[in-house]
Amino acid sequence: FAELPAPPANAAGGDPVKALDASFGFLAEALATFEMTQRGYWEAHEAAQRERAVAAMLQRELMPTAAPALGGLNFAVRYLPGGTDTHAGGDWYDVFELPEGQVGLVVGDVTGHGVAAAATMGQLRIAVLAYALGGRQPREVVADLDVLVDRLGTGDIATMVYVTVDRAHHRLVVTSAGHPPPVVVAPDGTARLVDGGHGRLLGVSPPPAERTQAEVPVVPGSHVLMYTDGLVEPAERAGSDGLALLAEVTRGFRGSADELCDHVLAELAPAGARDDICILAATVLG
Repeated sequence: FAELPAPPANAAGGDPVKALDASFGFLAEALATFEMTQRGYWEAHEAAQRERAVAAMLQRELMPTAAPALGGLNFAVRYLPGGTDTHAGGDWYDVFELPEGQVGLVVGDVTGHGVAAAATMGQLRIAVLAYALGGRQPREVVADLDVLVDRLGTGDIATMVYVTVDRAHHRLVVTSAGHPPPVVVAPDGTARLVDGGHGRLLGVSPPPAERTQAEVPVVPGSHVLMYTDGLVEPAERAGSDGLALLAEVTRGFRGSADELCDHVLAELAPAGARDDICILAATVLG
C-alpha cells in the first residue's frame, strides 16, 4: 500500500484561510493516494482471477473426460477443488488399457497451485501414459519419470501412485513415489493399506537409483481405492492419523465403487475440500 502524505504543518501563521487551503490540499492528496492504492488492489485481484481461470481451464483440458468402459472393471471418480479462494491444483488421475488385457490406474499430485502446477500435471500424465503403453513395468515407468523430471530441471515436486490391474490373474502391481498408499477393500469388508512398492517423491535430486514394486492378489469383487492427500489432511490437521482413519472407515464396506467414493468423502471430508481432493475407485469384477 502507498504511504499516505503527512498532514500539513501549521505554516499558515494562524491565518484561517491559508490553514483551510492547506487542509483541502492534504485531503485531496490523501484521496488520490487512496484511489491509487485501491486501483492497484483491484488490478492485482483481477490478474489473480484471470490466472485462476486459466489454471482451472488447463486442468480441465488435461484431465480425462471420463474413465473408459473396460470389461472386468467398474470405475468411479471424484474431484473436489479446494476453496474458491485458491488456484487450481496439480491433482490428476488416469485410467487406460494396457497390452495383454491389463489396466493402468494413476493418481498423482503436483505441489503448488496455478498454471505452473497444472502444466506440470499435464506433462507427467502424458509421460506416464507414453511409458506405460510402451510395455514398461510400473517401477520402470516411475524410474523413467525420475529421469524426465530431473532433465526438465523445473524444480517441481510431485507424488504419484501407479497400479496395474491384471484382470486375468486377479492381481495388482503397485509402485508409489511418495504418495499415500492405496486401499484394497475385499468383498467381505476386509480393508488393508498397500504400503509395498513405496519410494521417494518425484523431483527430489538426485533421483533414486531404482524403484520397487509390490504384487498384491485381489479377490474378484474387491475395490481398489486411490486418492490424493487432500482426503486425509483434514484428519491430520485435527491431530488424527489420516491413513488409519481411512482404513477404519473403509473396513466393513459393501457397495459399489460410486458408493465407496461418496462414503469416504462423507466420513473424512464432510465440510468439503480445503485442498484439492481426487479419488479413483476401481472394482475388480469376477
